Amino acid sequence: MNYMKNMENKVRVSCASFASIKMGDDYLLCLNKSQLSKGYQVFTPFGGALEYDKEARVFLDNIGVEYERKEPDLRLFMEKDNINLFEIWFSKKGNREFSVDREMIEEMVDEEGVFSSLSKEDYASEYIKSEKIKTDREGFENFMYFDIFKIKFNISKAREIFLSMENKPNIRLISKDEILSGETTDGIKIGTNSKSIII
Repeated sequence: MNYMKNMENKVRVSCASFASIKMGDDYLLCLNKSQLSKGYQVFTPFGGALEYDKEARVFLDNIGVEYERKEPDLRLFMEKDNINLFEIWFSKKGNREFSVDREMIEEMVDEEGVFSSLSKEDYASEYIKSEKIKTDREGFENFMYFDIFKIKFNISKAREIFLSMENKPNIRLISKDEILSGETTDGIKIGTNSKSIII
């Protein structure tokens, strides 16, 4: 991978979908696996990186993106002049993943063990909004695009979540005020992307 070479005039783009899981007045978040592996505790929403369809590869190659990962993952580098073209493509929601299902099920079943199994019949999913956040990362601009989906579990699965929280400190119900402050009442950081799931 040569995406770190010649970074002048280039930007990083990352695209993700997040689940807004509201239970009562609070939101269900989990400790971010990537941050935990680095020794940091940060609560973030369930969800993760979006993937592109093979049909999108022609467009992405034509605007000169450099792929951060080998899989069809929408974490990319590109010339700053092409960010508007990418944003138009992303907003059309075609030839790319437009769902939180894959990442949410993977995290809740395989990673966190909230459920032994989870299917799309166990919850209702409703697209709420898309957001764009611009930050600086290691000296260059980073554009983050989020699709937000409201998730409502059936009664049986909601009960499983509450039971799971009793012995799984990695998942927690967190208030809107805590999310806006960026920190839980006991001092654990909450990721900035969590603000996007507030509805």
